[in-house]
Amino acid sequence: MIDLGTDPPPVSDYQVPILRVYTHHFHPDQWDLTTTQIIPFLDGFNHIARISALADVESNLVRACVQNLVYHRVLGLVSIFQYGNVYTVTPELASLRTDKELQKDVLRAAARSQEEPPSFRDLYTFISSFTYG
Repeated sequence: MIDLGTDPPPVSDYQVPILRVYTHHFHPDQWDLTTTQIIPFLDGFNHIARISALADVESNLVRACVQNLVYHRVLGLVSIFQYGNVYTVTPELASLRTDKELQKDVLRAAARSQEEPPSFRDLYTFISSFTYG
């Protein structure tokens, strides 16, 4: 039997669920109705309150469902307020051009699906455009 640990903390409306597994691994018959309704809206951008509105599911049900998925390590949670952070590149960005293993890791992390990863050039251009302010 696998020990999954302690109960996850309560989920708030301003938190953004982040998938930790690929959605093509999901089978509708393995989830309850609420989970099946909200899965299409778990895109890493929508916060709990928005998912509730988009899926037409009460927010307390969405929070309970997300808490269950966090417990089973299907999701992680970040605060929506992190989107207000400022990001900028550092000189270490140069290593991304030469380190092939790092390139693979970054492409894998940035891909919305394994079947259609972004091109390295597009991703590098995007990352290098981060500027202060």
